[in-house]
Amino acid sequence: TPYFSFLSSADALKSGGMPNLQKLSLDSCAIGPSGAAVLADVLACWRAPHLSTLLLQNNAIGDVGLETLAAAFRGGACEA
Repeated sequence: TPYFSFLSSADALKSGGMPNLQKLSLDSCAIGPSGAAVLADVLACWRAPHLSTLLLQNNAIGDVGLETLAAAFRGGACEA
């Protein structure tokens, strides 16, 4: 399922994988608010200084998920 694939990718990123990634496309991955929380956790600790684009179209993240992601970015996510 797309959500399982997303979780597998999240684990790889959180463990330091793909530090040179510039674009992360998670379109139509069935990510809801809980998935956004997982992504926020990954972004908060993943060192990705080159990440400039995060695509999340066609997911049901909602306001709560969006706030969770925004907090991760405000906390320094994806900064060198």
